[in-house]
Amino acid sequence: MWQSLLYTPSPVLFSRMSGDLTVSERIMYLLHGYVKYEDKYEVPFDVTQDGISQACGISRAHAAIELKKLKAADLITERLSHVRKGKSRRKAYFLSFEGKAKAAEIAHYVRDNGLDPMVDPARVSPGQSARRPKAARRSSPLPQVDRFFGREEELRTLLDDLTSPAHRVICIRGIAGIGKTTLVAKVVSELSGQRVFWHSVKPWDAPRTLADSLGGFFAENGSKALSSYLATGRFELGEVSFMLEEELAENGFTLVFDDVDSNPHVQEFLSMLRHSCGCANIVVTAEDRPGFYEPSDVVARREVHEVELTGLDREAALSLLRARGIEGPVTEQLVRLTRGHPLSLEMVTEATPEGAHY
Repeated sequence: MWQSLLYTPSPVLFSRMSGDLTVSERIMYLLHGYVKYEDKYEVPFDVTQDGISQACGISRAHAAIELKKLKAADLITERLSHVRKGKSRRKAYFLSFEGKAKAAEIAHYVRDNGLDPMVDPARVSPGQSARRPKAARRSSPLPQVDRFFGREEELRTLLDDLTSPAHRVICIRGIAGIGKTTLVAKVVSELSGQRVFWHSVKPWDAPRTLADSLGGFFAENGSKALSSYLATGRFELGEVSFMLEEELAENGFTLVFDDVDSNPHVQEFLSMLRHSCGCANIVVTAEDRPGFYEPSDVVARREVHEVELTGLDREAALSLLRARGIEGPVTEQLVRLTRGHPLSLEMVTEATPEGAHY
């Protein structure tokens, strides 16, 4: 019976069962002991990638490769879970229906043959999982927000999205000068415990430019894998995708790309990043819908949340004008003529009806 399970047409994960277990078999043997947690709100650290690598005595990168193979073979499932005593959600791994059957066979085989499975949950220590020292946690320089008016509802919506994300991609849309960049800079500056990456997309950017920028950001946060790979001169989206999945496997990152519709050449890279972002949030600004997702991703799949910005409300627009020293009856006319468009209000130089009209 064991041999028939061992050599199924699925991807080759279990090449032998004579002598020591393969790494994939060791991972399944470990997860066999945590089946009772698959429907729990809170799970042990042991079923995270770090916990699995520690229990099985392998590197985190090796664990990632084996978990990817097991997932492709439909032997394990992956979900975001609250980890016991952890501050944020992380990816947790559990056996699928087929995986449970094979893991039970592995456990029987180990017991019947007196094998050492080389799996020891006692080695697992959440404190050993931090790959980066706290001192290295840093964000990219953010645009300065000297003054901010109104937008309370939009701020609440975006902060909710970023702290309890139902969507991994958030797109702030609106006409030029409506305040997209200012709103996002204000929101991410208020995030606690997050490393924020900010890249303002230029018309001349290439996909490699975004990858180099991300590589530098991760290097500043203690991981040089992506920058070292790019330094070789190679640039293959599949390999970059795998490295990004490794970097972004845990919460704690928010990636901002400002003005993404200004450059059609980076859309493929953003599409790849969207599917490799792990637990990270991606925030983009654009005048029109970007090309790296479809309308169905917003409406049907609900994978992307779009926020459409309009002008400031009356009170916020009047506050902006007062802060610029413009008061009196002309302010109402200015708000009406500009429809609360922030940049237009910032450009007003004369507090007269004639100046307002101009």
